[in-house]
Amino acid sequence: MKKITAIILAVVVLIGGFGAGNAYRSICKAEAVTQDSTESDVEKEVIYNSDDQQGEKAGSYEVTEMESETQSETVAVGLESTQISAEVKKSNSATQLTDFDIIEQYPELPTGCEITALTMVMNYYGYQVNKVTMALDYMPKVQAEFYRSEDGRLMGPDLENFFVGDPTEETGYICGTGAIVTAANAYLTDVGSDMTAVAMKNAQPEELYDLIDQGTPVVIWCTINMEDRAETDSWYREDGTYMEWSTNDHGAVLIGYDEDTVTVADPIYSRITVSRVQFEKIFAERGGQCVILTE
Repeated sequence: MKKITAIILAVVVLIGGFGAGNAYRSICKAEAVTQDSTESDVEKEVIYNSDDQQGEKAGSYEVTEMESETQSETVAVGLESTQISAEVKKSNSATQLTDFDIIEQYPELPTGCEITALTMVMNYYGYQVNKVTMALDYMPKVQAEFYRSEDGRLMGPDLENFFVGDPTEETGYICGTGAIVTAANAYLTDVGSDMTAVAMKNAQPEELYDLIDQGTPVVIWCTINMEDRAETDSWYREDGTYMEWSTNDHGAVLIGYDEDTVTVADPIYSRITVSRVQFEKIFAERGGQCVILTE
């Protein structure tokens, strides 16, 4: 009877956890929708200032003009049946992938940020695939089922190699690089591509900036709006590996940097710019995890 009670309590705690996470993500989406989207002749970006904190929202926003004193360089990316040109703006201390289309995860994939980020990168390389196809047909998924082991540890699914839950539902969790690499490579194999997805862990920021210099966008594991990571929940999988997640864990694409900031294609907020200090902090807290496509 005690074992059954413990299991019920564990499930209640977990449900409460991702319920809070869903509410948090919904609030973020509402904030994104209400942001001023008026177009002008000058390209603008949202600058996130992590030093300002007001209530529960750790950060404020200001709109600034993009730096224009850069030299344009075209990087040609060859595919078997498609050849695209990615516009890359470079200067001595900055690189921006300017020809990068952003895809929003809402409304179809409220918790599918990582697979949406991957879909952006695949479209960048000329693969005309949509986020729902990648999420439902290619990304490995597993049900969110938990139990207590004999020694009292909470046991659960493989969060690294599977998406836990349903990405089309607010109750979905997250996934690690393993699930995204599997999804990408399954699709690339189906279309007969020579490209392959590669995961990196404990990557250093300079490695990412070097990739951007080469015209390579990087799927990154971060937090929503690059805010400080919320309190984490955890469990163990069958082989004893520790699984950890937070309600504001997120996936996005790094597409630019300069001396002080980085530019991110975000599935919720579109294109955002954050300080390098904050980005590098959050990226390290998420284990320096990222995925790229390479030939």
